[in-house]
Amino acid sequence: MRGKRIIAAVGMFVMALAPNLMAQGKGGGIAIIPYGGYAIPGTLAADDANDIQFESQPAMLLGLAIEFGLSKNMGIDIGANRTFSQTIDLVSGGTSQGEEDQTMTQIYGALVIRPGGRQPNGAVTPFFIEIGGGVTMYELCSAAAAGSCSDFNSTQPMGFAGAGYNFAIGPRATIQLFGRAQMIGPYSSTGLDAFNAAPPVTNVEGKSMFNFQIGAGLRVGR
Repeated sequence: MRGKRIIAAVGMFVMALAPNLMAQGKGGGIAIIPYGGYAIPGTLAADDANDIQFESQPAMLLGLAIEFGLSKNMGIDIGANRTFSQTIDLVSGGTSQGEEDQTMTQIYGALVIRPGGRQPNGAVTPFFIEIGGGVTMYELCSAAAAGSCSDFNSTQPMGFAGAGYNFAIGPRATIQLFGRAQMIGPYSSTGLDAFNAAPPVTNVEGKSMFNFQIGAGLRVGR
């Protein structure tokens, strides 16, 4: 339910912002960017004293972003992405105790900076930098603890910085390559609390997690 409220709020924000941004003139415009890539996360939670780690595994991701031009050098991205066929490895004493399903869904906004501005025809110059933030919504399930799988769901804040490069394939179309480094807030859930309380008692706590994304998309528009 919390995730649905966040999605609705982002949608209302986009609808309110779009008319103003699209009216900015030559430096404005709108572009749609469907993309795919690869997520490379790290340790989701750990109990150092008992040598227990919940290791999120790399996975493919799909996403969609909409970029609104503010000027020749700046724009705003609103987007979302989701991992597929991702797992989390439950490691104890350096040995895997099994894997569980995991999904990471992100909703974000970012300031896009283009140091080279735009071409005379209004097309973007190749190099860009992005700085932004949003939320990461975890869905995971562990058979090791009693209760519903939804008890392990969690929504955490996320910030990131990245850069990319556009290869022109038409007057208003580019192949956009990107890389992002993200910091996600510490994971917590009622399911993790139940896991820790079940015998033998443990103290697995969420950690701030670095998550790296690399990918490519088709940018269509101004």
